[in-house]
Amino acid sequence: MSQNRAAFGKQLFLVLKIWLAYLLLSKLALLFPHWKISSIALFNFDLYFLIVLFAVAVFFKERNNKFIFLNLAIFAFIYFSGFFALFLGENYSLGNDYFQYYFWEYRIIVISIIACATIIYIPIDYLYHEKNTYSKYLITLAITLPISFLYYRNFILDSSYIFIESNHLKLFSGHMGLNFLAIFFIMLYGYLLFFRDKPIARNVNLIAFSFLIFMAVDSLDNFSRYHNIPLPIFSQLSLFINLVLFLAILVHNLWYLNSEFGRFYEDVQFAKIKLGVKMRPKKSLVEKYVVWMQAYFSYLPNRIFFILLMVISISFFLYFYPYGYEKLHFIILIGLISFLFVYLNLLIKKRIKNYSSNEK
Repeated sequence: MSQNRAAFGKQLFLVLKIWLAYLLLSKLALLFPHWKISSIALFNFDLYFLIVLFAVAVFFKERNNKFIFLNLAIFAFIYFSGFFALFLGENYSLGNDYFQYYFWEYRIIVISIIACATIIYIPIDYLYHEKNTYSKYLITLAITLPISFLYYRNFILDSSYIFIESNHLKLFSGHMGLNFLAIFFIMLYGYLLFFRDKPIARNVNLIAFSFLIFMAVDSLDNFSRYHNIPLPIFSQLSLFINLVLFLAILVHNLWYLNSEFGRFYEDVQFAKIKLGVKMRPKKSLVEKYVVWMQAYFSYLPNRIFFILLMVISISFFLYFYPYGYEKLHFIILIGLISFLFVYLNLLIKKRIKNYSSNEK
């Protein structure tokens, strides 16, 4: 046990040492001419870099669903890259105002795509855990990239398109659409989690829940920009709380993976160690809350609740399609929703069939 604590302490010390070195360099960099932003926004950049370090540390330590943490590290690093944009501009350290605006706006497009792909990968990894990583990434990209291209194709094919002010509505509409697509897949993950008996790495549920909060706050930001409303301080404060939650999850996960119980429990859960008893995974705080909600609202069938949330999110996703919800053919809309219901019903039937066969 003492060796495990020492290993955790060594990894924690290494991460903090790199982060402190970054803090020193970043504060020295701020002595050069740069755009002025709030102190909490600057601190949020620092937290993003710390999330990158802890997510990479967990990735190397985790053996199950490990690429979820790598995706989180990539997402956090892309978001952190906004720190470099502070030094771009005519009267600042590098480049010009044209390049600064170009970098910032395309960075937001990349963030929307990466965030959506990061979230979509979670239910794909859970649903197809036995498949190799390449297949899971291929499925994720097959969903994310075509839809992202539909939203941002004009901005991707013509870089000057982003400088036309009237096109900003399409840009924010694309951000909102991908946000609701991501929320749909978070709901799908929750649905699968309740109706499938498959193992999942510890704290993945909390990561999905944290991304749900992040998407809600980001949607509020995009809605404010869409209607040209000044962003409230509540936005940066909510983001700060969200980032602290991500950090708490990653630090706890790193400690758990360095413990003897954590390694043993993960091996048992994923059937790498055979025991004569069936172990039920320990519920996280979020799972306990959801189970409490299920018991409290027992008159509402769980599947209807999840289907309703998914239909709402997919409807908003279609509504924010840049060329207008009403311009989509009505048959396509009905077809998508019908496909959703058929797909979910097939999952339910498969779950019931597998449960019945196990009982026999």
